[in-house]
Amino acid sequence: MLDFLAYGFMQRAFLAAIVTSLLCSVIGVYIILRGLSFMGAGMAHAAFAGATFGIVVGADPFVMGIMFAVGTAMGIGYAGEKAKLNLDVAIGILFSLMLALGIIFIHLMPVYNPRAYALLFGDVLGVSSDEIKLILLVAGVVFITIFLLFKEFQVISFDMEFGRVLGIPVRAVSYIMLVLIALSVASSIKVIGAILVFALITAPPAAAHQFTHKWNMMFVLSAGFGVLASIIGLLLSYYLPNMPSGPMIVLAAVSIFFLSMVFSRKKKHIEVIEEEKWKKAENSK
Repeated sequence: MLDFLAYGFMQRAFLAAIVTSLLCSVIGVYIILRGLSFMGAGMAHAAFAGATFGIVVGADPFVMGIMFAVGTAMGIGYAGEKAKLNLDVAIGILFSLMLALGIIFIHLMPVYNPRAYALLFGDVLGVSSDEIKLILLVAGVVFITIFLLFKEFQVISFDMEFGRVLGIPVRAVSYIMLVLIALSVASSIKVIGAILVFALITAPPAAAHQFTHKWNMMFVLSAGFGVLASIIGLLLSYYLPNMPSGPMIVLAAVSIFFLSMVFSRKKKHIEVIEEEKWKKAENSK
C-alpha cells in the first residue's frame, strides 16, 4: 500500500505537498477573512514572473520567484496606501504587470524550457532536496511570525480601525501579512503551479468556514483540509495513469469544499433558525 514511499522523489513530493498545503491553507484563513482572495492570484503571477526571469538570467527560479512576490506585495501595500486605492485595485494593476512580465520572459528564452511549463502547472514530483530545504525555511519563517503576531493579525483581519485604537501598528502589521502571503504563494508554485495555487489558498479555508466561526478552529480545519487534499491528490496521481499531481491536488481541495457545503453544520443551524423565524412570523399573523 505504501510502496511508493520507497522512492526518494515520492518522499520529497509528499513532504513538499504537505508543507505547502499547510502554508497555503493557514495563510488562506487571513486572506478569506480580510476579503483579499484576489491577492493569491496576484502573488502567484508575481512569483511566476520572478521564476521565469531567474531562468532567463541563469539565477535560481525559486529565489527569484520569492523576491518578485515579496516586492509585489510591498508594491501593492504602497500603491493602496499612497494612491488611496482599494487593495483589490492595486492587486489588479500589479497582477496584470506581473503576468505581462512573465510572458515577456518566456519569449526571451532562446528555446522551449520545460521548467517554465512546470512553474505554470506544478511539478511536485520534480522537487529537489535544495528546494525542500527552501520550502521548510519559508514555512518556518511564516509560522513563527504568525505565532508571534497572532493576536495582532486577528484584530486587523476583522477591524483595522479598532486595531489602531488598541495601539497596534496596523500599517507595519499589514505589510508583514502581505509579505507572509507572498512567501507562502511563491514557495508553492513549484508544487501546485502559478495557475492552480490560488485554489489551494482559498478552498481549504472556505471549507473550514462552512463548519465554524471560531478563529482557532478555522485554522485547524483549514490546515487539515489542505493536508488531506495534498495526500489524496498525490495518491490519485500515483495510482491513476498519466494524471498530473498539481491539478489532482487542486481537484481534491475543491471537492472537499463542495462536500463541506453539503454537510455544513453551520449551514443547517442557520436554516433551522430561519425556519423558526418563519414559523413565529406565521403564528403572529
